[in-house]
Amino acid sequence: MVDAFGQTGMCAEELNEGAAWLTTHAASDSDELARQILALRHVTGLDIGELVLQLAAARNAGILDTRALNFPEGGWGLAEDYQTDCLTTAIALQALHSQGLTGGLGASAVSIARAETDTYEVDFPPDTVRVRMVVQASGAEVRLRVREGRPASNTESYFGTPAGATRLFVVPQAGYPFVPGHNYITIQSPSGAAVYTLHVSYETPGWDTRAVWDPYGTSGTDFGAVEYLLQAQNGDGGWGLQKGTPSELFTTLHVLLALEDLAHLGVQGEIASGTAYIRAQQLADGSFGYEGAGLPYVTALAARALMRAEQQPFSASTQGALAALLSMQQEDGSLDAQPYDTALALMALAASGVTMTAPEIAVDPASLEFGGVSVGASKRLHLRVSNSGTAKLSIARVYIRDAPSDELRVSSGPTVALVAPGASVLVELEYSPADPGQDEGALVLETNDEDEGVLSVPLSGTGIAPRIEVSPASLDFGEVIRGASRMLEVTLSSTGTSSLELAAVALAPDASRDLAIAPFPTDLRLAPGDSATVEVTYDPKDDGPDSGALLIQSDDPERPLVAVPLTGTGIPPPRPRIGVSPSTLSFGEVPVGSTASLSFKIESTGDAALEVSRVSLEPGTSEGFEVTSGPAGVTLGRGDHADVEVAFASRAVGPQGGAVLVESNDSDRAVLRVPLEGTGVPTPAPEIEVEPPALDFGDVPLGGSKTLSFSVRNTGTAPLAVTRVDLGPGSAPAFSLPEPPATAVVPPGGKLDVKVYYRPAAAGLATAEVVIESDDADEPATTVPLRGRGVGEIFHRGDADQNAALQLTDAIQILGYLFLGTPTKVPECLDAADADDNGVVQLTDAIRILGFLFLGALPPAPPGPPGQPCGTDGTEDALDCRSYAACA
Repeated sequence: MVDAFGQTGMCAEELNEGAAWLTTHAASDSDELARQILALRHVTGLDIGELVLQLAAARNAGILDTRALNFPEGGWGLAEDYQTDCLTTAIALQALHSQGLTGGLGASAVSIARAETDTYEVDFPPDTVRVRMVVQASGAEVRLRVREGRPASNTESYFGTPAGATRLFVVPQAGYPFVPGHNYITIQSPSGAAVYTLHVSYETPGWDTRAVWDPYGTSGTDFGAVEYLLQAQNGDGGWGLQKGTPSELFTTLHVLLALEDLAHLGVQGEIASGTAYIRAQQLADGSFGYEGAGLPYVTALAARALMRAEQQPFSASTQGALAALLSMQQEDGSLDAQPYDTALALMALAASGVTMTAPEIAVDPASLEFGGVSVGASKRLHLRVSNSGTAKLSIARVYIRDAPSDELRVSSGPTVALVAPGASVLVELEYSPADPGQDEGALVLETNDEDEGVLSVPLSGTGIAPRIEVSPASLDFGEVIRGASRMLEVTLSSTGTSSLELAAVALAPDASRDLAIAPFPTDLRLAPGDSATVEVTYDPKDDGPDSGALLIQSDDPERPLVAVPLTGTGIPPPRPRIGVSPSTLSFGEVPVGSTASLSFKIESTGDAALEVSRVSLEPGTSEGFEVTSGPAGVTLGRGDHADVEVAFASRAVGPQGGAVLVESNDSDRAVLRVPLEGTGVPTPAPEIEVEPPALDFGDVPLGGSKTLSFSVRNTGTAPLAVTRVDLGPGSAPAFSLPEPPATAVVPPGGKLDVKVYYRPAAAGLATAEVVIESDDADEPATTVPLRGRGVGEIFHRGDADQNAALQLTDAIQILGYLFLGTPTKVPECLDAADADDNGVVQLTDAIRILGFLFLGALPPAPPGPPGQPCGTDGTEDALDCRSYAACA
């Protein structure tokens, strides 16, 4: 009761009176001593150090022999010579923990990534003289460092533990910096992922925490009390009185409370197993006890253990235990009229915060989820309404809100009820979906609970129905070779919210016999999201189209029967076919001595591979033809082709021909003939021709000039190369080529024009020739003769009137010109009027003529008197002869 008063903070006077009595009472064994320490810890200023040392000294020594029945010992029993037992050890550990003597740290099998760090905080008492740290590493090296007061910086040194090793670090011997008080331990994995285990213990002048836990035997001859409890835990998670004895609830509860104090030592796994064992022992009314009967002290211990293993809000198990504990309270306020039971109940209820003066509604579960229910069907669930308070719970009304009354409804249970403390009632609810989709609502409870007068319990459910999805909607096998087959699949998917039942999958009665399906299971059920495939095979026995349908029957209410159209066409087996392009090779005209090449394509136009076995010339083909490249011994796939090249070397003038034979596996055209034709024609050659063949310039007055031209024509069949056009040797200098071409190429039918210039410097006949050199094989050099005559001004001196005779009229013509001033009387040839050849027409010229005619004087200067032919004026003067018809 003293411990209960201390934990609840009630009855300070009774607490002090009880504590005074305890200080005078000598404990008879370790169990009583430990409980005495737990009670006296609540009294301020009371020194119980001697009792603590006495309890520490009563611990049994550990044993090293693992074969010993009670290995490893190391805990407390009911007397010094009594073997360690779990119950006494657990209570002793709780007492030591209340005095701060179970410190240290533990972490087991912790994974850490490369370059990651884990930091732990640990407190050491002021009189700590030594700290021990055990580190195990696997997978990769881990490193450790310690820093007092704050986490260590990255610049401070680490101390490593190699992978697969276990290392013990002792402080201060190892030189680690630490001080009593708050310290930080950092673990790092520098090179890779690792798994480590860390155990930290400390030593003061009067205490060593290895007495509590020494999993690595660093003390050399001893084991801690925790090791004993861990070794003694049974496979079901519970503990018996001693190691090896069957699990027992009361002992397990005390051990679990002790280990919950020591969670910092890394025993969370054992706590979880023990908690699971406790929950498995809970009775239907939420209480704990023996032989099916709930007992207050056991229920109180279980509630405390469960609360310490959880965080609020507490689980249904914990709430049930507290509610059961409240329901056990008697009219006088006690539990079972026992101070021990009542004290434990007070501590449990104080820890939970539960009051004992009002009703408290609780529902289990907190919400109802009906899940998927097929449309047209129904599902029922139960809700337990409990009173975890201490006064009666009045349920004034129960109803459904925010949901269709025909789909969610209360099917049974009280609509009005009075629930005693710790008691409960069941409410049954029914969900009957009318259509697919989610339905939601709430069950409303109107009660006298001061905190939750109106409690809403969420309700939800989903109406589900099967749906079928068929893909593809139709199957077209396309063209399938007769005698072969093709298989396609139809996928049947369950896309609804409930399982789809396939009643039958078959071909329609009128389907082609060439269609078939693989065996398909009957009454197949597909869960939502699942699918199945139907294999449909088309095996045409003849040519032509085939059709049918695949029929699928299911329980899809919207599509109970689905038909998948099936189509296909049978075609003949594939056959090779040969084709050529072009079908004839025509080389046209090829000069003798020249070679021309053409090619044609061999094409695979069938639906089977074409095998070309040979390409050759047909016997009798003209000698000039030759197959220069061809695909003999090759196989061409459908649509492929190969080229065949044929050369025609013209050896004679005239038509020539033959054929190329292509042999293949085309059954219709095993040998395909490709005609060849060509004509040999003479070899092209240039042929020179000059037009006109000669040039005659005729008479050209001295000092005058004349230009004539001739054409060099190519009448041959090849270009004419003119390499030289020039005057030949001995040609008169009066002839020249004003634009002599250097070299020129005259195409067949073309021409080259050549100009020749004639300017006589002396009277008389002049000749020359133009020499033309070319690549005309027959006429490498061709000449063009040239001739011309140089002449002066021809007249008969003294014949001024141009009548071809010297007469009186000539003198009169001159005198009229000189003295009458008539322009029309000007002689046409002043040279003829200049009878005395002095370069001037004057009176003496008329006297000269008259003297010759009548006085017998000398005749005029040449060309002179009668008998003297027409001639030219050999005297240079300014006179000319514009025309002189008499000498024409």
